[in-house]
Amino acid sequence: MVRLVPHKSCDIRWRDSDCSNFRLKLPWLEMDVEVGPEDRPWIRKAIEDISTNQLETKSAQRFLKRFDGHHVSFAAPDPEKLDSYERELVYLTPFHRRMDDPGSLIEIALGCESTEHFLPAMWMWDDESVLSQSRIKGSDLHDPATLVSGLTGCRLGNEATTRGDREALWQKLRMMRERSNARHIEGIAVVCRQLLYVTDHIKHVTKPAWRMFPESIETCERLIERHNAVSMRVIGACDESLLLKIQSKHILEPLTLLMRLFSYSAHYSPVAFTWFVDMFWDYVHPSLACVMGEGIESEMDTRRMGVKVSEGEILSSRLPLVQRPTAHFAAQICETAGHLAVAIDREMHRLIETMIVGEA
Repeated sequence: MVRLVPHKSCDIRWRDSDCSNFRLKLPWLEMDVEVGPEDRPWIRKAIEDISTNQLETKSAQRFLKRFDGHHVSFAAPDPEKLDSYERELVYLTPFHRRMDDPGSLIEIALGCESTEHFLPAMWMWDDESVLSQSRIKGSDLHDPATLVSGLTGCRLGNEATTRGDREALWQKLRMMRERSNARHIEGIAVVCRQLLYVTDHIKHVTKPAWRMFPESIETCERLIERHNAVSMRVIGACDESLLLKIQSKHILEPLTLLMRLFSYSAHYSPVAFTWFVDMFWDYVHPSLACVMGEGIESEMDTRRMGVKVSEGEILSSRLPLVQRPTAHFAAQICETAGHLAVAIDREMHRLIETMIVGEA
C-alpha cells in the first residue's frame, strides 16, 4: 500500500475536549470537521499518530485518505518502482549555467530580462525538502509522482499569500458592477482578456509535449476541451461592445511569461509539464463570476471536491524515475511559474484599483 504523508504545513487540532470537532489547516485550506461518536476512537488515534509522525498506522492512512482531493497529503516515493519502472539513464538539461534566482531562469530559458519587479531576487521554496522527500530510499532516483505532489504543495502555499488580493479584486468588481458604470465594464474586460489569452494558447503551448511525452495526449486534449468550453461561455455572456473592449486590452507580462514557461516545460521537462497541467486544470479566476454568473465559483468548487486524484498526479505516475539534476531543474521551473502566478494576481488587483481611484 502506498503510504500517504501529510504536507509539512498540515496542522490538525481538536477544538473541544470531547473530540467531537477538529480543525484541519494548511496555508491553502482551513476546515472544521464534526466527528460522530462512532468515529471518534479511530480519528482520535489517527490524529495522535499523525502528530507523533507514526504515519504507517491504519488509522493515520485511513484519515489522510479521507481528504483526497484537498492536497492534504502526498504519496511517499515507492521503492517497488525500482523494479518495475523505467528510469532515466542520462539526464539532459538545456543549459548548465548557474541560476541564482527565478529571473535568471527566465533570462536563460526565455531570453527575457524585464522581470525584476515581480520576481523575487532569490529562490524562496524549500526545494531541498521536496527533493529529499521524493528520493526513493536506497537509490539516487526520484519518484516523479511524489516530486509533483510536493511542488504542488509549494505552489498552493505560494498562492495563499495573494488570497487577499484575489478576494479584494472580486469584491471590488462586485462593487463596480453594482454601480453599473463604464468602469465595471473596463474591469471585466481586463479580467476576461487574460482568461481568453490562456484558452486561445493552451493547445499551442501543450502540443510539443505530445511528441516527447505521448502519455500526455489524452489529458492535454481534455484540458483543451475544458478551456474551450470556458472560452465559449465567456464569449456567450458578453455583448458585442464588451467583446470589442476585451480585445483592446493588453495581456499582463507575467501571464505571457507563464504561458511561455508552460510551453518551455512541454519541450524540456515532463515533470514540470505535469505540474503545469494541474495548475491550469481549473484556471478560472473567481472574478469571472461577475460576467459569467455567480454559479461559476460553486461549479468549479464542486468539480474540485469531486476530484480524488488530480490529472497531474495521474500523468506523473507514468513518468520514468529521474535523477537529481532533472528533478532540481523541474523544481526551479515550477517555482518560477509559481511566482509568476502570484504576480498575475497582484498586477490584476493593481489595475482594478487604479480604475477605482480614477473613478473617484
